[in-house]
Amino acid sequence: ADIGRVEMLRGNYDLSLEPLKTSLNIFKELKDEQWIATIYIEIGNVYWYLNDYENSKKNYEESLEMTYLMNRDHFIAANLTNLG
Repeated sequence: ADIGRVEMLRGNYDLSLEPLKTSLNIFKELKDEQWIATIYIEIGNVYWYLNDYENSKKNYEESLEMTYLMNRDHFIAANLTNLG
């Protein structure tokens, strides 16, 4: 996930998606809900930078759904801000 985030921060958005999606699958296997929600936000950010707003929204909504179930207010706020 860190590789994907670094590439995103460097402006290499296309290069950031593969490591982020790979880490998402790993965290799903581990059933680590906090990191799954986090990676969905990061993937949503990448798609936003790529002007792919549908995929961006989809990922933010995936994270938002999970964070409501986890009752994590700061994640909920981040997702709602991103969706806005």
